[in-house]
Parts: sequence; structure tokens; C-alpha cells
Amino acid sequence: MGLFGDIARAAANAALSTAKDMIGDAAAAKIGQQVGVGKSISFRGECERPVYVYYGEPLRKIRKGDVFDAEVVTKPMRLRSELTGGVWDTTDDGFALAYKGKVFGAASALGNTIKDITELGYRITVSCRMTGWYAKGIPTVVMMIDEPEEIFAWLDACKGLGRDVSFEERHSPECESAALSERTRLELSKACGRELPVGVDGDCVYIEDDKWAGMRKSGVFPVEVSTELIPTPRGSTAKPHVAVFVDGSMAADVSARCVHYKTLAEHAGERPYFACCQKREGHDGSPIWRVTVVYLGR
Repeated sequence: MGLFGDIARAAANAALSTAKDMIGDAAAAKIGQQVGVGKSISFRGECERPVYVYYGEPLRKIRKGDVFDAEVVTKPMRLRSELTGGVWDTTDDGFALAYKGKVFGAASALGNTIKDITELGYRITVSCRMTGWYAKGIPTVVMMIDEPEEIFAWLDACKGLGRDVSFEERHSPECESAALSERTRLELSKACGRELPVGVDGDCVYIEDDKWAGMRKSGVFPVEVSTELIPTPRGSTAKPHVAVFVDGSMAADVSARCVHYKTLAEHAGERPYFACCQKREGHDGSPIWRVTVVYLGR
């Protein structure tokens, strides 16, 4: 082959050596090191999500159409593609995947959810399928997992109950109730700009009149909120309205036709755990004040 053949062989050997070093470093990650014995979960389904293969060597015995289980690597990793040299740092996005202890690629789908699950102490495996070849020695792979909504439902149930539940239990009445409670907590935490404890309940009321007596601040700021039921006229079958007071002044009169009525009526007269206000903008550009009220679960 001559000089050019020798150069080509040297370049190939150097690339292979670099790839092996990278694979060796990746394989050194202790898969599931922080996980307790027996605490694991596998996601297998028909929902396809892409996997980006960085090292072909760990999958050399996998054939097109084969289905295999891959372990999620929870330790932050920096992968360098043996094909393009591109770098993926899982501290920034996604997670690495390993087959039989050797890292072969990474995925970004459900990255935050996967992180939440590993923080609960779970070792995660996902089903994968080889679909073809991206380049010589580099296969194309997809994850074959459960529908994301099903994974969310299970994770929310675990968080809401404060304990582990099996994936198969996720649609039990207890789990669905706990999942709804967790989603409420997340929504209220986002509205309040702070992490709220498990079991909170609450809702918000929108005040369109900018003349109500309240503080004027930017961002999310705390306010004092109290509520009370407004007595109905004698003989009326209508449900009583809920009066909402903000910083001592009447700010809203909520009727049963309002979507926020149910929660506010259930907690009328109770002292909130936390309440805050945020200035929003209506469709016509006029200011709207969103007052969020949070109560501790009963």
C-alpha cells in the first residue's frame, strides 16, 4: 500500500485507540452505584425516541432489528463521537446509555424526568432497538419506551405518596389521586416561584380591575389573603359567593360559575399557607393581577 497506506493505517489506529480510551472512561462509570439493592425500573413500550450512538464497539454484536436493554448512566459524562469528534456533555443535557456496562451513546428525551427518577434512588433500564446503520460501525438506535404520560403518572404518584409504588399500580385510585396532588403542587410552586411541600392545595383568582387596593411590584411578591363566604339571600338556592380580600381590601367576588370557585369555597375562612401576586397582561394589553392562594392539605 506504500506510504499513503501506512499513513491511513496509523490514522485509523490512532482513532481506534482514542475511541477505546473514551469507551474505557465511560465504562468506568459505576452504573447504578447510588441505587439500593432491588430498586430498579424498566421502561419498555412502543414509543420511539432517538438515541445518538457515539461508540459502535459496545454494540458490535447487535444486529439490525435486535431489541436490547440499555442502562441509564446517572453519573455526568462527556462523550466524544468516534465518527465526527462531536462532544456531548450530559451535565448540560440528557443522559448516557450503556450496554453490558459499556457506554455507547446518549439520549435527551425525558431527560429531566429520568433525572428525577434516579434521584429517588432507582436504577433505570430502557428497551432499545437497532434500526440500521448511520455509518460503518455506527448503528442507528431508538429507545422503545412507555408513553411519556404513563411515566409521568407513575413518577407523580411516587412523589405524591412519598413512597415507591410499582409501575403497574400507577392507575389505582390511590395513585391517581396522589398524582393529581403532585401536579397541583408543581403548578402552584411554579405560580409562587418557590418549592412548595407535598400535599398542598390551592388555586388562583384573576383580578382585572387595576384599581383594587394592592401593592404595586414587579415579579412575584407575597400578599396577605383571606376569604369568606358571602351569605345568600333567604330562600335562594344559589351557592354562596367567595369574597377574596388582599392586604385587607376586597379584591374579588368569586361565583360558583368561576373555574376557581371549588377550591376557594372549600378553604373559605382558612388561613393560607402562602399567597402571592403577580402582574400579568390581558389580551387587550391591560393589566391583570393573578393572586395565588396555597393551603396545606387537610
